[in-house]
Amino acid sequence: MSLINLDEWASDNNIDTPKRLVNNGTWGINDYTQVFEDIFEKNPSNVVIELTPGKKYGYSKTLAHGNGASGRFTITSDTPSSHYGPRPMMVAIPNANGKFGNGMENISIPGNSSLGMPAFDKDSNGGRVPKLPKGVTAGIWSATGNVTISNVSFATASEVRETKPHVYLWMVRYANSGNSEDSDPAVVSSAFHQNAALNNKKGKWATAIYHEGRGLRVKDSVFVNKRTSIVQSFPEHIYDATPQSGQNQHWYGGNRKLEFVGNHVHGWKSTFARFTGDFATNKGAIISGNQLDIGGTLVAVDGKGMSSAVITGNVVGNSSGDFEDRSIIDVDAREFVGNVISGNSFFGVDDVTDTSSEGKSGRVDHAIRIKAKKSIANGITNNSFAYHNESAIELVTPNQGINITGNTATGNFTFLDSHNDSTGIVAYNTMQGPFIEGGRNLEKNGNVRYEVPKDPVTGNPIDVNNRYFIGIPKKYRTKFSTKIIGFNPDDTIEINETSYGVSDSVVDFAKNKDKLVELANTEADFIYCKSNGKLFFNENQSQPGFGDGGVIAKLFDKPKLNQDNFNFISILDNLEILPVQSLI
Repeated sequence: MSLINLDEWASDNNIDTPKRLVNNGTWGINDYTQVFEDIFEKNPSNVVIELTPGKKYGYSKTLAHGNGASGRFTITSDTPSSHYGPRPMMVAIPNANGKFGNGMENISIPGNSSLGMPAFDKDSNGGRVPKLPKGVTAGIWSATGNVTISNVSFATASEVRETKPHVYLWMVRYANSGNSEDSDPAVVSSAFHQNAALNNKKGKWATAIYHEGRGLRVKDSVFVNKRTSIVQSFPEHIYDATPQSGQNQHWYGGNRKLEFVGNHVHGWKSTFARFTGDFATNKGAIISGNQLDIGGTLVAVDGKGMSSAVITGNVVGNSSGDFEDRSIIDVDAREFVGNVISGNSFFGVDDVTDTSSEGKSGRVDHAIRIKAKKSIANGITNNSFAYHNESAIELVTPNQGINITGNTATGNFTFLDSHNDSTGIVAYNTMQGPFIEGGRNLEKNGNVRYEVPKDPVTGNPIDVNNRYFIGIPKKYRTKFSTKIIGFNPDDTIEINETSYGVSDSVVDFAKNKDKLVELANTEADFIYCKSNGKLFFNENQSQPGFGDGGVIAKLFDKPKLNQDNFNFISILDNLEILPVQSLI
């Protein structure tokens, strides 16, 4: 493998590096485009390019490398640097005409006849540009795929980032036979800087790393204001290669060897890792120890989907922005199977920090959202959820055999919003807000709602251990009534009869609406209707209707109740009750 110092190569080969004034004349950066192209032409594979820490290296068009043959291509510093230490910086800059190249759609790669690799251009290659918008520009584009970036920073001049979308590092592994898509690139201790802050309306979005193929490791790197930090894709045809006769281009092993560890993401509304591609499932990814300090999406999954991934030890803080229908882990794919989401901290905007109207738009809707045609045996355990808009976990489609245990949730949002056909166990979770919506087939055990409800009259804490306290609603309508889900036969409903102006109360039971109307004309104070699961306060007793009363609670499971399920207390009783937790 050849080791080449970029500055020495330019000097030894008398290649000019003209200086350009960029960033509105505030930066003077030399253009090394011709130097890179000269090295790539003479070293299509197995080359290490060495840069000097602290120095800026401009390039004014896409640096296309590789002829499809295997071999490692490396860009690195000549001395190691710390995580925030001085690195050489590669900067996308305009050329002498004030433009950056012509976009990926006009790149031409000659191909490699010995491998049967076709030329890459818009005419001979069907116009294919891998799944990105027209006009996108790329920094480094590699057809070898075997790329290592170590201790290098990337940035774009304002003249470039305000013109076209940009991809800093674009790697596509050409595969001309079955099971040969292993590119195994690595990005270590590097940085991908601002491609226009998202509050800059002139700035286009950016992707730091786009990879098609198997095997990608990204460690100890920094991503600043990217729309997406990493895109890992596995489309049906990589580089439009035609499978050889009798061979399957993509082995059933799928897209694997993926490891994203110890990275730092600073980007409002950004996405750290997006797994996409319609052909192969992303298998066995390790996503661990990453930090998103101002929120965003940690993992997005679409296309074929994800299986056997471990997502653990990540910290997502202060998730803010206009996040309607968006989640920190967002799955909308064909399958999501056997994944482990454990030991993460998902923190939204707290009540003190949130300045948005009604406290809604400033928070992400869900921490975890799973929508998949096939979702089996996933585990969501020992995570911390705080301050989300709607729920900590949303299971949009049926999830079979899911394990949701040992999590905590802080804030007045629903812990779990589940499809009714989901199966599995939800156990030993603690939460401040409501426990669950839907999920009638889930096994529930030992879940604790730790915020202590208070009597609406006295303000005193109510003992709600295996109990549900029914207060006076704002209006006697179902919309404003107490909602109860998952009521068990040995649970108890507490009613402070003094606050309703009655005493020595009992509950009468109606099996249907006709019986309900009949009982409303009696002296019954409270009536439970089994057919609709509603509990009524009969304010006018023997007169027709409920008078100034009406619905005070709705039990969604419509359980069969008896007198033992109700406990009537007075204000004096209430003063003696000590606060405990609510076991759900």
